[in-house]
Amino acid sequence: MNVEQLLNGVKDGSIVLPDFQRSFIWEPEDVRELIVSILGDFFIGSMLTLDSLKHKAMFALKLLEGVPEVNKSAEVQTMVKILLDGQQRATAILYALEQPDLPLKNRKNPYKTYINLEQALSGNWDAAVQIVNIADKKTMNKIRGDANNISFSLLKDIGSLVEKFKDDRRLSKIVTLANDFMHREINIVKLPENTTADKIVETFERVNRTGQPLCLFDLVTARLYKHKIKLRDLWQSTQEDYEFAKFVHPEYVLRVVSLLREKGTKRQVLLDLSPTNFREDWRRASTSLEIAYKRATSLKKGYGVFEFSKWIPYLTDLTPVTPPSIKLVPKVM
Repeated sequence: MNVEQLLNGVKDGSIVLPDFQRSFIWEPEDVRELIVSILGDFFIGSMLTLDSLKHKAMFALKLLEGVPEVNKSAEVQTMVKILLDGQQRATAILYALEQPDLPLKNRKNPYKTYINLEQALSGNWDAAVQIVNIADKKTMNKIRGDANNISFSLLKDIGSLVEKFKDDRRLSKIVTLANDFMHREINIVKLPENTTADKIVETFERVNRTGQPLCLFDLVTARLYKHKIKLRDLWQSTQEDYEFAKFVHPEYVLRVVSLLREKGTKRQVLLDLSPTNFREDWRRASTSLEIAYKRATSLKKGYGVFEFSKWIPYLTDLTPVTPPSIKLVPKVM
């Protein structure tokens, strides 16, 4: 797959993300360095995809950030490539070529990407690419004041590029530069269509480049979203209502849900949790963990653990405390 094919697939909704993928978090310099690498034909790593039919996808699907801003009619297509690894790079390419009106991470304003043709045609890739905050009027005016600087978005529009530089003796080289970028190949690794959710978790954890490894809770969130169950909202409510939630990862609530259903707590079992009566079971599990937490911390009627995070550093220590409390919780809370 080349850059142009990737961009078109992202824009029309045939290349999408599973709902568990986090937001676009790259800094402006990260975007710039990726564009420099593609221009210079340096290896930018492989992207990992899974082909699927929309209605058979094991996860809820979503468009990449910026797509609705540049293609208001975009929607997830019937046949899709689910992008499991490569979100940051794919979104950065979209950001540079389409320039959506969206701020980057921790910024108030969008950034625009420019290329200096004189530097690019000389092979000075690093000096050729600039990404600028639109609120930086001084730098923006300086860039626009140099005829060699053009919006990076022009590289995808050969017709406009030819019209702009039809009288420039460098025209053929400029067109070649643009075509080389748009046709630069990106290595795609495809997972088999029958790949299990458990395998996807393990694969994603191994290849994730953001420093924020995927957790099982993210995957279950995406799977239940298809059934109109917003697991993150449930967890937020739990954090507001229960004291144990200050110390316990939400995955432990999923484990207790599974125990309530007389199932195991292995990863695949949790991934396959049924949406039927899920909200009710989540409330029962949360109440059970609250009982276990209070039993562990009570000085009079429990174990007297007064510094929970210090004395119970491994939350599996709650396991022998929780099951008896399950019996104390009525079936309907």
